[in-house]
Amino acid sequence: MHLSVKFLLLALAGSAAVAAQAADTDSLVKYRRNLMDANGGLMGMSNLILQNKAGDKAQLAAAAKELASLNKGIAALFPKGSASPDSDALPEVWSKRADFERLAKEAETKSAAFAKAPSAASFKDLSEACKSCHKDYRK
Repeated sequence: MHLSVKFLLLALAGSAAVAAQAADTDSLVKYRRNLMDANGGLMGMSNLILQNKAGDKAQLAAAAKELASLNKGIAALFPKGSASPDSDALPEVWSKRADFERLAKEAETKSAAFAKAPSAASFKDLSEACKSCHKDYRK
């Protein structure tokens, strides 16, 4: 096979791999966004229940369990190479990885505590953990 044809085939294969990676990144970013939107909805719902404005304690327990489930291992949703202009994640997620993972683990721990004993105090702890991560790592 002629050298230029081989080069062209290699270039096309590389382009396909880059396109596949971009598609995977796009899907991951959409998934992350949906998960974070769900977290936000569950936090808002929990807040309304705790303020006695809507819902009931059974719904609070269900929301707390879902939050714990969604926040388990959340840092893994931000692997190296998954930065995107469509994402609200700041570059610091990857450049300050150890701190990001520490804060994500803190949110996971606070989510588990809220699920175990849903209360205004455990909700406040979880809310503060979320805010501390968003402050430094979200647009």
